[in-house]
Amino acid sequence: MQTRAMFNRSVFHPFRSRALHRRAARALVLASILPGAIITPAWAADASRGQSPKEVRDLITEQVRQRVAHLPGNPVIEVDANDVSRHPACDALRVASLANTQLRSRLSVRVDCEGPSRWAAYIPVRLAVNGSYVSTARVVQAGEQLGPGQLTLQQGDLIGLPDDTVFRLQDAVGHTAAVRLRAGQPVRAGSLRPPGMISHGQKVRVIVNGSGFVASSEGEALGSAAPGETLRVRTPSGQIISGVVTPEGTVEISM
Repeated sequence: MQTRAMFNRSVFHPFRSRALHRRAARALVLASILPGAIITPAWAADASRGQSPKEVRDLITEQVRQRVAHLPGNPVIEVDANDVSRHPACDALRVASLANTQLRSRLSVRVDCEGPSRWAAYIPVRLAVNGSYVSTARVVQAGEQLGPGQLTLQQGDLIGLPDDTVFRLQDAVGHTAAVRLRAGQPVRAGSLRPPGMISHGQKVRVIVNGSGFVASSEGEALGSAAPGETLRVRTPSGQIISGVVTPEGTVEISM
């Protein structure tokens, strides 16, 4: 008696049975009205779910973060990936490399799906890196040595600055301006000469060290060289000699 009761409770459901009959009847009616129609159960909708925007957003954010890792600031990355939800869900997403991409405040990053359905999308990205960089506090003339009074740290977005922008004061102080710098201009490494750097045409002091004697003279640099490098110099008599540039900015010749 107990077994029969359990069996009845687990199998015989008059209300469920009636509901199934009603659904089947509606399906038959629909099939008769629309011959050849494919009737998809409601629970099969998950099989065609769209791509997750969050997954795409996370992948692109990490790629962009790696691209700006060399900049000394705080990156702010906004990825608008909502439109990818219209694509089928992807098991193999690939974000295009940004290694050679020029940094701008607005980017378009390509994302490819390699399966099971293949598709591609271009995702808009807004980017900023907030930090500080070295700029001139006043006009600096070419050949002028830079000190703390000529330089200042400026706060702003580092995106769009030249690739060789100087970000630390200690990397500019003591250097010499190779060209005229405007006030408020970002300082670039290419616009500076390191201490002891000699430029083409510059008048230099030549020191000759011999066995038991030291002689000095002036000459004209026939090239540009940094301390430790070899430089050719023309003496007042027209003779061309070669020596090594010292940290003090002289050219030393050992006999």
